[in-house]
Amino acid sequence: MKDIRVVVVEDDPFARNWTAMLLVRDWRTHLAGELSAKMDVMPFLKKLTGKVDLILLDVDHFGERPGSGIDIRKLAAELKPGVRILLTGIHSEDYILEQTLNEHVCGYILKSEIGNSLVWAVSLAMEGHWVSTPGVENLASDMSFRLPGNRVCINGHTQNYDFTPHELDVARLAFLFSLERRDLADEMMITEDWSYGLVSAIYKKLGLEELLKGETAPSEALGNNPLALAHLQRIIDDLKASSSRKAKDMETLAFHVLTMPEMEIYP
Repeated sequence: MKDIRVVVVEDDPFARNWTAMLLVRDWRTHLAGELSAKMDVMPFLKKLTGKVDLILLDVDHFGERPGSGIDIRKLAAELKPGVRILLTGIHSEDYILEQTLNEHVCGYILKSEIGNSLVWAVSLAMEGHWVSTPGVENLASDMSFRLPGNRVCINGHTQNYDFTPHELDVARLAFLFSLERRDLADEMMITEDWSYGLVSAIYKKLGLEELLKGETAPSEALGNNPLALAHLQRIIDDLKASSSRKAKDMETLAFHVLTMPEMEIYP
């Protein structure tokens, strides 16, 4: 997959920082910009010299309601062909859902439901899928609103893989926050050698070395969801073809495996 350049538009500084951190953990995803005000989107894009593939747009508190500011369709009408909009929100809203039937909009996801699986949503949207989460699906059903086909409903979660609580803490710090082993040791109040040992134990439980070497098929370790398996296989193939260090390859694969969501596919 080609590199994905994303502009994040999010009012809440905490949510904006968390979103940016998750996005940059995927080596294929690059931040083209971070905006705190929705009205700044078009002025920013007009000044930007590089391309933009996707706008991750927080839609809380705006839409077509009186006094609510810009609406999605107006923004979409000003975008260049091929630029996608992935909508995010806290709650699913009917007046937002009604604006999603637009060639630029590639999905509507709720923050609490996508969780740490945001990079999966971005990648799937860029592969041509329309992306949703359960709350959006439920609202559409209640409204008898027909969502686009070729859709993937994502329920983001982190599987425990029979990890101990200590290992889960290590996985969160090492792979979500990408802490160096020395910093990880300091954070966990353990020795640096022990931090390496804990990370190695997590790799072993996930079966990452066997996956990278091709000794184990992704379906043997990670279930049989065809979309998830195809996505992970592309990541493995890209890692094999890259010139990166093995340690970074393992960390990258661990991040994607640990953030792999449950997915329901709609044709």
